[in-house]
This record gives sequence, structure tokens and C-alpha cells, in this order.
Amino acid sequence: METPDQRHRAIHRVGLTATAVGFVALFAFSFATVSPNRVVTGQTAGILETVPMWAAAIPAVLWLAVGAFSVWGSRARRAAFVRGACAAAAIVSLLWLSGAAAAAAVERLGEFTRYSIGGGVWLSAFAAFALVVASRREVGPSTAAGWVVTLTAPAGIVLLVATGRLSALGLAAEYRNVSSEFPIWVWQQFAYSAAAMVVAIILGVTLGIVAHRYQRFAGAIFATTSVFQTIPGLAMIGILVVPLGALAARFPVLREFGIGGLGWAPVVVALTLYALLAIVRNTYAGLGAVPAATVDAGFGMGMSRSQVTRKVQLPLAGPILFSGVRTASQQTIGNATLGAFVAAGTLGAPIFLGFAQQANDLVLLGSIALVILALTVDGVLRGTQYLATPVHRRKERIR
Repeated sequence: METPDQRHRAIHRVGLTATAVGFVALFAFSFATVSPNRVVTGQTAGILETVPMWAAAIPAVLWLAVGAFSVWGSRARRAAFVRGACAAAAIVSLLWLSGAAAAAAVERLGEFTRYSIGGGVWLSAFAAFALVVASRREVGPSTAAGWVVTLTAPAGIVLLVATGRLSALGLAAEYRNVSSEFPIWVWQQFAYSAAAMVVAIILGVTLGIVAHRYQRFAGAIFATTSVFQTIPGLAMIGILVVPLGALAARFPVLREFGIGGLGWAPVVVALTLYALLAIVRNTYAGLGAVPAATVDAGFGMGMSRSQVTRKVQLPLAGPILFSGVRTASQQTIGNATLGAFVAAGTLGAPIFLGFAQQANDLVLLGSIALVILALTVDGVLRGTQYLATPVHRRKERIR
């Protein structure tokens, strides 16, 4: 057993690793790429070429503080809080410096200037984000310190955006170019994913119950749902275009609901098929994990087989089943970007358009929105899982 002195002197490897990555990325990699307009290849620049030395010292000092508290008192909750708070502040400071440098570049080179955040900023921010996640777990996500660590970076970013400090960045310029379509793309990404998940949950849970209750069908069910996972996403949508188009031609009334070879229909069908395996597998595993004695007790109370399934097995299998739903939801949100190939919009539109036009900021704009959407959905599902868990089991870690 470690003594307090040993815990005090222990080195926090995650903190030191993040410090090394974040600090080196800050000064060894590009801080920005600047071009006079959207179509000209930009020139990369380091942090000391982009911002004054005093400004570059801000994130550097924050990383040095993280390193110091990773060596001294590394196992203490106070040190974990300082590491997380400094890492979150480093993220905000990097964006603030980027916004200020972008404004200076636009003023110097003209309104068509494209200032793109460099790889060093992204890598340093990623290291800081990883440390924020680690520190949040160490101080306790539900504690006051945990909430401060969690919300510092998001609050700082929102403040920077609200005050216009980031308006000169290439990301902001690309958003202004597509501002009328962007909310529609986000809504399409969410709506198609949600529709597919609703259908997949109904089908997946049903198939999982059938596979568990009738073992002779389990192999066929898992084989079929596994086949869908082996088909590449774009190929799956392409395969569905022809039959759905033929179906709409045979029954023109379907076109009134948007069902055809193009549009939302092939996207939602493909997403549903992809989401089935995780839900079926976790439903089957969750039902199999319910103790036989508990099931027998339900039958002993006079319940029918369906009542035992609904009132005993499914509630007890809930955590494992919900884990499958969360996994499937993240896959579904990512795959929904393929809707851009069948005129269904989604966040795939700015991403693939950016690739076609060699506009990296447009690609990043769509990618960042996609990540935020995925994290938001996962957070909502985590909260739902927590609220659905009985009070006496809420202290158990939700996986």
C-alpha cells in the first residue's frame, strides 16, 4: 500500500505525456497557414512568426504548469484539478491567439485572406483535451471541480465565438459562405440518424429476443446482421438506389413521401441495416446475463413468457442493451454523411465539397460539427441511461 509521501512523489505519466506532446506541437509544428485568398496555396508559419512572444508564452506557461503538477503531488485531487484546468485554459488560449492572429492577417492582407489553424494548434489542443478527460475522471465528474474542468473550455470557446474573436478565421469565413445551408445539413444529419435508430432499436431488440428465446435461429440472425457490416457504406447506399428507384417507379405514390433512388430513403435504410448488429448482439448478451433463478422466480409468480421478458429480463438487461444503442448511434451518425452522395444533404455535403474544392477549412467545419453532434447525442444517451438506472445502482459506473 502506498504511503501519502509515495503518492505525493509519484509521477503522473498521462500528464507528462500530454505536456510533452502539447509543448512540442506548439513550437515544432505549424501554428497557421495563411493565404491571400481561397484558391491560392497558403504559407505555413510557426507560433513565433505568427504572434508576439509574450502571447506565445501563455499556452507555454500553461503546459509547463501541467508538467509541474504531473511531477509534484500528481496523485492528489488538487493536482488533477490544476492539470485539467490548465489544459482547458490552454485550449481556449490557443483559439484566442489564433483568432487574434487571423484578424491581424486579414487587416494586413485583405478581406479575402484565409487564415487556417495549423497542425501544431490542433495537436496541442488534442493533447489538452485528452488531459481534460483524464483529470475529470480523477477529480470526479459529478463534483464541483469536475464540472469546472469539464465546462471551462466549452464556456471559453462559446465566449470567443459570441464576442467575434474568431470571426477572422478561415473556419468562420467558410461558415458565412454556407450559413443558409449549414443548419439544414445539421438537421438532416440528425433526423436521418434518429429515424434509422428508432427503426433499428425496434427491429434489433425484437431480433435479439427471438435469437435468445429460439436458439436455433440465433446463428441465422447474427449471420445476416453481420453481413450488413461487411458491405462498405457507399456500396450499401449504391445497392439500395436501384431497388428503391424501381419501387418508386412502380408505385408513384411513394414519391410523395420522398421514397426513391435518391434522397433520404436509401440513407435511412442503409443506416438501419448498419445499426442492427450492435443492438441485436447486446440485446442477446443482456438477456443471457440475467440469472436463471430470477427468470424462474418470475414464472413462479405466475407471469407468462412475454411478461417475464418485458418485466424481468429486459429491465435487467437494460445496461448492456443501452450500451449497444449508444455504440450503434455513434456509428449511425458517422455513416449518415454518405447521404451527400444521393442528394440527401447531411454534413457530408460540406466535407466532400471541401475535398473537391481543396478547401480544408470547409472540411474541418463539417467535421467539427459532426463531432459535436456525436458527442451531444452520446451525452444525452448517457444522461438517459443514468436517469433510467435505479437510484440504488446509480453509483455504479455506467459503461
